[in-house]
Amino acid sequence: MSSFSLKAVFEAVHQAAVDAAAAVESASWDAIRDKYFTQADGAYTPKTIRMILPHVDQGNVTQQPYDLPLFALSKHHALSIDTMKIEFDVELRGLDKPDASLIAAMPKSFLSRNPIAKVSITFKGGDAQESVMMLNDKILQSFPR
Repeated sequence: MSSFSLKAVFEAVHQAAVDAAAAVESASWDAIRDKYFTQADGAYTPKTIRMILPHVDQGNVTQQPYDLPLFALSKHHALSIDTMKIEFDVELRGLDKPDASLIAAMPKSFLSRNPIAKVSITFKGGDAQESVMMLNDKILQSFPR
């Protein structure tokens, strides 16, 4: 059975949470880019839909075509890991040696002679990406008024 320092166990769990959050963020950007933009010559252009909307000019209402970005017409939810809770049992070794570091191992059985600690780690995610809303605001500001 493998044994690791308790610090190494916590660092591995933390790194797994960081990697999972990065994967979710990357997938979110890929979905937005593929669904709402086209790429040409290294630049992204919003995909649009042409709609005929009323336009008021000096008191006269006319129907005028507008190319509206699909991005601005959609409700956006940033994907993120809000809360992740990990629980596991570890055998603690080295408690009887005051100068040694604690060693953690997976329990062999419920009859283990070593003390067993229940470890519970909770990660809380940050706020949604503000850049998505800033991009949406920029697109909305480009509409004629």
